[in-house]
Amino acid sequence: MKQLDESTPASGSEVSADDEQARERSLQLGGAGIGPGFLAKYFGFLSGVRDELSKVTWPTRKMVLIETFVVLVVVFFFTALITGLDRLFALVFNRVLFGG
Repeated sequence: MKQLDESTPASGSEVSADDEQARERSLQLGGAGIGPGFLAKYFGFLSGVRDELSKVTWPTRKMVLIETFVVLVVVFFFTALITGLDRLFALVFNRVLFGG
């Protein structure tokens, strides 16, 4: 009788070759969790993140304020437009449907 372990499905079905290959790739890519070299990989990842963040072009304070103002104006405009159209349609439909 076959011994069950974590890698064997509980349903008793056989593991396909594709599943086994995927598991091997995962283990090669570091999918085994914490193990030898984990801290080195972790700090290497953080170093890469820091390097990428240094390449980002951050907006100036003036740009942020201007773009925030533009967004607020556009939101206010469309809110007023939709509210106005809603009230207009409500008025028209109430007169058509209820005559009043």
